[in-house]
Amino acid sequence: MPNSVVVKFTKHGSPLTAKDSRADDAVNATFGSNHAGRFVKKLLDSSDKFKAINSKLNEAYNWHKSVTMPYLDNGMRELNCEYLEKYIEKIGTFKVETQGLLLDLKPVWDEEVTKDIEKMAGLGNASDYPQWKEVEFKYSIDVKILPKPQAEDFRCAVDQSIIDELAHMKEQAKIEGRKEIFGKVEKLCNVAIEQCTKDKGKIYDSMLGNMVDQADLIGILNIHNDVELEGMCTSLRTVAESTNTFNLRNDVMVRTALANRCRDFLGRLNSGGFAVEQETTVTPVAETTLVDSLV
Repeated sequence: MPNSVVVKFTKHGSPLTAKDSRADDAVNATFGSNHAGRFVKKLLDSSDKFKAINSKLNEAYNWHKSVTMPYLDNGMRELNCEYLEKYIEKIGTFKVETQGLLLDLKPVWDEEVTKDIEKMAGLGNASDYPQWKEVEFKYSIDVKILPKPQAEDFRCAVDQSIIDELAHMKEQAKIEGRKEIFGKVEKLCNVAIEQCTKDKGKIYDSMLGNMVDQADLIGILNIHNDVELEGMCTSLRTVAESTNTFNLRNDVMVRTALANRCRDFLGRLNSGGFAVEQETTVTPVAETTLVDSLV
């Protein structure tokens, strides 16, 4: 039985723009050019209420990507079945929050449009803006959840090449998923190395926490039961839990040690996988250790 489902996430709506032929003509007249380009106006770019809606839609999409793995080039992705209930709940929350932001914008829509037209001066044009009834139905989130196709699902005789293509598609999805995870983990480790080695590096509270969160996500994303991803999850957690923020801020040796652990971790990444090694248990350093040593 498949341990994942296919998810299609669609984000309806985007920042508003409008082309302006008058601006095109003005540029061509000024520079003596002929159809050198098109001028695109950003509409309601200073409206905090309108921007909040697009920001929420982007937040929902980015979260969706963070908990799913690539599947098809058309945007479909795979989701761990064990995480499906939480996924549906979270998407429902994003939908409710988006509707709430739309309700906040509704009573001031005409006012926001009027202010934007005034700000645009000679480029302002009321016909560039949609009516509210168009807006309230345009901005939304749609998610479709489908069963993951298997070779056994063919109800008719098919050429072996088709079955082989399905297997190839799944393998490519696995490779692309690995790339996404590797890129995120590599970025976290490089940030830690940079902040721990430069003279006035800032040690943020989130630096170690983000590593732990990513390790948790790898556990959710490992829908292929990939031994190397499982090893990466364990290794990343070991690196993150080897120290704490207090000691990183107060002891250069602790910062150096974390940077070296991150380098060792990255050294186990290669073009196609992660070298799984036997982990050495690291006892987290208590926050009082440094204080006691100075007393």
